[in-house]
Order: sequence, then structure tokens, then C-alpha cells
Amino acid sequence: SYDMSNAKFLPLCGLLVAALISACSSKGKEPEPAVTVTVSVVGNGTVTSDDGTFSCAPLCTATVASGTTLNFTASAASGSQFFRWGGACAAFASGPACTITVGAAGATVVAEFTQQQARVKALGGPTDGYVFCL
Repeated sequence: SYDMSNAKFLPLCGLLVAALISACSSKGKEPEPAVTVTVSVVGNGTVTSDDGTFSCAPLCTATVASGTTLNFTASAASGSQFFRWGGACAAFASGPACTITVGAAGATVVAEFTQQQARVKALGGPTDGYVFCL
């Protein structure tokens, strides 16, 4: 006959075995190497990342693990407007959001801002209409 007096410890043993299996299965895996990500801001604005790693103007650098996904947002300062992304975000063109996955070589991100154009109504004469001024 089997002594069931220690049966209350069986679930605990199962958890311990599961933890050991998990620890052993991750052993030998190399952590992703740390790489540098540089964010450069041209003009009047800031770039932030949704994880809080970046809040930049005009330049910031951080070290992240290769393979990290970063979501950037460009925000124009008063009197400016977002113009375009460059570097690793160049494919996102003129939208203020950019998402990259950092490769083994790291990444450089550039956000460009320009001065907002003022629209002035010209009345009379050959220039009757709107004129854009910088």
C-alpha cells in the first residue's frame, strides 16, 4: 500500500521540476548583444519612444539589446512642423510615427522639423489670393 501522508507536497514537486526544466532549457542561450541607438533632431521638435528610453532634442544615445523594437513619435515645437524621418526611419517618410527593430549594428534615427508656413491673404492687384511666408 502507498502512504498518502506526503501527497500534499506532490504539487510543489511539480512546480519545482517545471522551474528546473525552464532554467535548464534557457541555459546556454546567449543574451542579445547590446547595441547603440542614436536619435538626432534637426529643427525645433522632440522625439520620444513609447518605452521611455528616448526623449530627445537635439541628440540622444541609448544602449539596447539587438532585436529590440522601438516605437518613436516626433512632436513639433510651437511654430514648427514635422517634415520627415531619416536614417533607420527613412521608410516612414512624413508621418510622425516610426517603428524599427534594432539590428546587430545598432541604429541611427533622424527627425527633421521645419518652420511652419504662415498664410497671408493678399487683396487686390496681380497677387490677389494667398501667399505663403516663412
